[in-house]
Amino acid sequence: MSIRLKISLLFTVLVSSFLIISFLSISKWLESKNISQFQQRLKDRTSAIVRLWEISDTLIQNVMSNLDTTSLASFRNKYVAIYDGNKKIRYRFYENPTDTTTPPPVSFNKAGETGETFFTEGFRDGYLLSYTDRNQKYYAFIIARDEYRENVSNNLKAVLWIVATAGILLSFFAGWFFSGFILRPIKRIVGEVTLFSTSDLSNRISAGNTKDELNALAKTFNDLLDRLEDSFLIQRRFISNASHELSTPLTSMSSQLEIGLLQKRSSEDYEKIMRSVSEEVHVMSELTKSLLEIARTGNEGAIELSDVRIDEVVMKAVANVKKSYPETVLIVHFADLPEDENECIIPGNSDLLYSVFKNIIENGCKYSKDKKINVNLNFTDKKIILDFANNSDILTEDELEKIFQPFFRGSSASGKPGFGLGLSLTRRILKLHNGTLSVSSHPAQGTHFHIELFSKAAANQF
Repeated sequence: MSIRLKISLLFTVLVSSFLIISFLSISKWLESKNISQFQQRLKDRTSAIVRLWEISDTLIQNVMSNLDTTSLASFRNKYVAIYDGNKKIRYRFYENPTDTTTPPPVSFNKAGETGETFFTEGFRDGYLLSYTDRNQKYYAFIIARDEYRENVSNNLKAVLWIVATAGILLSFFAGWFFSGFILRPIKRIVGEVTLFSTSDLSNRISAGNTKDELNALAKTFNDLLDRLEDSFLIQRRFISNASHELSTPLTSMSSQLEIGLLQKRSSEDYEKIMRSVSEEVHVMSELTKSLLEIARTGNEGAIELSDVRIDEVVMKAVANVKKSYPETVLIVHFADLPEDENECIIPGNSDLLYSVFKNIIENGCKYSKDKKINVNLNFTDKKIILDFANNSDILTEDELEKIFQPFFRGSSASGKPGFGLGLSLTRRILKLHNGTLSVSSHPAQGTHFHIELFSKAAANQF
């Protein structure tokens, strides 16, 4: 069932329920009012009969046949009787000679207690009055059919059902029309989305000028498409570069082994070939490790979080880099540690954060001209801020935009070890920790990496 049909049916049910409840309430109210009016007429007629009967039996007999002709709402099938205290008939008037109606016994008791009572018998309404005349108790009884009320009720019900039926049909078509008008933008969005494909995500959904939920939905789709297009572009570029980087050492190893097998060689030559192949294997191992780490950080739910002291991880990274680059001077500046230990701790993964700091410091060791790295650690506003500065070649604006792309290497990286994966991996890891990484490069200040992380104290505030 389509949404349009569901909305139309729901609108029809709501309107129909309102109409039917309203009509039934009106009908019930009018019927109650007509009953009350008819009962009052019965009461008035009974009082008139009693007064006439007290004057003369003959007079009441002559007048009774003329009473209905003077009223627009006449009594039909009426029966009138007056009983004495012993419930014996003293007077009787009827339209149908076979009519022998008597009030129910319980009516006599109730009339004796309250002075009067109303009751219904079949299609007729009855009234029994208890009164005293010359110290004797009497009961005046009248029963009749209210044709006026029946005609009004039947006509009203017919009109109400006709109006209700017309209202139900009208509500359905109105719901169908307005739901189609409301859902038209959604139908347009669905039609535009069906034109998208994984090979071409450049199309965008027209959001229109309205400021409603459908406009927000279209913008959300467009934002999603932007992210998907960027992800697919990065994925294709990554696969292309990874294939190239992996094929290079494999080709080199294969060529060296084939050349070594062409003829017999000395043990020294074989040793050189094996050493060269071993170096290529090491390169592939490091490249595979980097690729696995990038794949590992591709899913935000794939890392286990624990409390990590940033100062300890930084010092560990500095100590291990010094072993690999003993000629580089690493200068570490720590601000005063905050009193709250939580301001030095972040929820994260110690191994991945260690990889972040190690990658940035090693980059500085590779490219710094004066072999000097400055590391600053500060704590402010529930944030942990790290700055890494080195005097390397100045990066151009184009290089600064691409420096975090996988396998990108700047012009100064020629001849230096690496695959161009370190900074891409670093940014991904920091993103998993809700951190930010930015880079700047100036002739006077050199290359400067800036990291901001939220401490555990900040996380406890939310």
